[in-house]
Amino acid sequence: MENSWCRAVPGGTGITVLGFDISRAPDMVKYQIALHKLQNAHPILNSRLHTNTKTNTFSFVTSPTLFVQIKTFDLSSTLEILETRQTQWVAVMRLHVSACDHTMAETILRKLMGYLIGGTNDGEGRRIEKEIGSCKAKGIKLCGALVATGLMAADKCSKHHQKKKYGVLILIDCRSNFDLALSIHHFGENLWKLAKKTYTAFASSKNKDKHFTDLAALSFVMCKAIENPALTPSSSLRSSFMTVFEDTIIDDYNDMQRELGVDDYIGCASIHNISPSIAIFDTIRNGRLDCVCVYPSPLHAREQMQELVDNMKKILVDLV
Repeated sequence: MENSWCRAVPGGTGITVLGFDISRAPDMVKYQIALHKLQNAHPILNSRLHTNTKTNTFSFVTSPTLFVQIKTFDLSSTLEILETRQTQWVAVMRLHVSACDHTMAETILRKLMGYLIGGTNDGEGRRIEKEIGSCKAKGIKLCGALVATGLMAADKCSKHHQKKKYGVLILIDCRSNFDLALSIHHFGENLWKLAKKTYTAFASSKNKDKHFTDLAALSFVMCKAIENPALTPSSSLRSSFMTVFEDTIIDDYNDMQRELGVDDYIGCASIHNISPSIAIFDTIRNGRLDCVCVYPSPLHAREQMQELVDNMKKILVDLV
């Protein structure tokens, strides 16, 4: 599977980004020391992606010395790269998704903040398991509700009011192994009924180990789509309508964030090459649902995706 992700990077898919919105000027020396400790704890973060042109294969080559350094940009350059308020600082980490997936990104975040605060503290505090109210009562995970919300919002945004087929990917926390959930063709039902249907279909496939047995085929198809975009609808390289993660990240380290002056942060991955139309990275923070929604531009217009997200939010809010 890593081979597929590596081949997708030149087109803009497979790049993990961790961004921190900081209210006060960071201590660059302290950040560099913390980064070095992070690399020592996870040597793959001190590696470069190597391509063997003869065999057309990829591998990571780990350097015996720490070579990753923090780069700083002036205000105008930062504003050009990121849309942010001029009074704040922004720290960004850019990694390859085969080295840092959704789960690994959470670990990196916690360890980095731990190193910044205590020097040797790795920030591995015990995660507090929180109930997601209605989802648990329905016997499903939050990803089921997110998928149902997305499908209902997409149907609401449809201009032709005709039945359509939507593909959905639910990513499982087993290091980039994923499975394709069944498509839903009918939307004349409430959210919980649709959420139950989509999640049950996913859970059934997972129980049959489909996420392992189909992995080679998915990797093969992914590579073929990269080489032949015409195999995808309108040559758009879209693999599905949306992607969500099976397990929601629980953010329970607010004290560390406040001590470091971190007002907000995001963690996501790029999807410009072979990928879905929208990817949702969900987190529970302070008892509230926080989602980062990523889409490929200019394939999809911001106004188009804003309408979709607004509809999703309205469906969830109306439910509550």
